[in-house]
Amino acid sequence: MTRGTRQAVVLECVAQGAATVAGRDRALQEVAKAEGLSLSSLPPDRLAVLVNAVPIKLTGTSGLARAISSAGGIARDELDTDLMFKRLPGVFAAGEMLDWEAPTGGYLLQASFATGAAAGRGALKWLRAPVA
Repeated sequence: MTRGTRQAVVLECVAQGAATVAGRDRALQEVAKAEGLSLSSLPPDRLAVLVNAVPIKLTGTSGLARAISSAGGIARDELDTDLMFKRLPGVFAAGEMLDWEAPTGGYLLQASFATGAAAGRGALKWLRAPVA
């Protein structure tokens, strides 16, 4: 299935009312099913193409109470310096997945983007490392 065909299938699923997170997941599942695969069996590069093809429509904002980050998440000692799980090589964490309790003062997105960039660099480093 070509990239254009995959995008068309995803867009069709979204057009049929799949505007929620569950709907986007269903759209991705449909594309994978059309290729005779499950999402969990897709190679990362093919999964990335599918995820990037799903449009996200912003419809509004939530109140301040919902905007404040809360404590909880993955403990720092579970991750290495590249934000990779020590017990799950190749799996990285970033943003609100991390256990942080900090008054970000409106910079939660910046903190999430920064840890996402750090985890991305860690993933590249891990992918490029020679296999032992």
